[in-house]
Order: sequence, then structure tokens, then C-alpha cells
Amino acid sequence: MANLVSIKSLKDGLSIKLDPEADFNEVYSDLCDKFRESAKFFGEAKVVVTFEGREITNDEEQALIDGITLNSNLTVLCVIGKDEEKNERFLRASNTFVNSGDTTDGQYYRGTLRAHENLETDTSIIILGDVNPGASVTSKGNIVILGTLYGTAKAGSGGNTGSFVVTLDMKSARVEIADVVSEVVLRASVFTKNKITPRISYINGREIVTEEISRDLLNNLPI
Repeated sequence: MANLVSIKSLKDGLSIKLDPEADFNEVYSDLCDKFRESAKFFGEAKVVVTFEGREITNDEEQALIDGITLNSNLTVLCVIGKDEEKNERFLRASNTFVNSGDTTDGQYYRGTLRAHENLETDTSIIILGDVNPGASVTSKGNIVILGTLYGTAKAGSGGNTGSFVVTLDMKSARVEIADVVSEVVLRASVFTKNKITPRISYINGREIVTEEISRDLLNNLPI
């Protein structure tokens, strides 16, 4: 069989290049073979992945994720987009935030929070999915959303002004930290509407600031 799948390791993630012309079933079979053969090399880990090289449907994406998890000991946290620079930036940032402060004693929630669903926790939490309009997540610690925030995120609900909210992507949303509230409305242009823009919200003074994640920001966060 031709080499239909190539795998590149990133920090805390994998970039998977798919042959653009081959039949999807053949691509899927090659991906399963690659991860089965490399299972010992990858070990047990939670990873973020990006698929490149061809357009895939949601069903095909899910099939590829299942192929990875069934043929290795990896857990796929989420799939991110094609912008390699932003992908690597988010991978670095998410690793920093997930392992900072009390997030080591936090929780994972896998799935999308839908309208009228409310998730509350006394620890920091990582959401492996979206927070849809009308849904909310409340934490006494930090909130990391490996998906899109459309609804409400309330961090530091016990009064911790040093808490933060990190999102893989943020649309119109309501962010609360301690007793400070911010309505975040981000308007996408035709050039940016399909791009993932990882952001962090934190308190600076008495206001919530929401910024794109960058190396300079990570090195100088006032929290």
C-alpha cells in the first residue's frame, strides 16, 4: 500500500497529513496501521491533533479519531485547524495552562454543553468540546475550553481574581471572573472567520481583558 498517511509530532500534539487523492477507506486503513505499529512509541498520552492534506467531513474526522484511539493508547482531546503557527501556539499555551495552579487537581469534561445546560465545579476544569449559546460553565478555579465558547464561562467563582478563562476559539460570549463581568463580542472578517484564534481572559486592574495568546503574553501575564 502507498504511504497515504504521515504523522508529525508537535509538542503535546500530532499533525497528520492525509493523501488528497486516495479513497478515504484506504486512508483510514493506513492511519490505523500507522498508529497500531507506533502504539508503544506514543505510549499513553492526551493529544491535540490536526488533519492536513485533504478536506474531510465531520463523519470522516470522527472515523479518523476512532481509528487513532482504537489502535493506540492515545486520547484525542480535540481537533484543531490548519494554521500551523496558531496550532503550535495553542498547544504550547494549553500545556502551560492545564499544568498551572490548581488545574492539576481539576476535572475534564468531554462533550459539548448545549443551551440551558450548566456545569459547575469546585476545581479547575478542562472542557473537551464547545460551550454553546445559552450554556454555562462555572468553576472556582480556571477554565480551559478546548473548543469554542459561545455561552458563559465563570471562573474564580469563589472570589479568586487570579483565575482565568482560556479558549481555543471565542465567539460572542459572557466571561465572568470573581465578581467582574465582561461581554465579549468578536466580529470576524471574511479573512478570519474560519481561523482558530486561541484567547485568554483575565483580570487586569478591575477589568477583564481578553487577548490573543502569544509568547510575549505568556511571559508577562499579570496573574
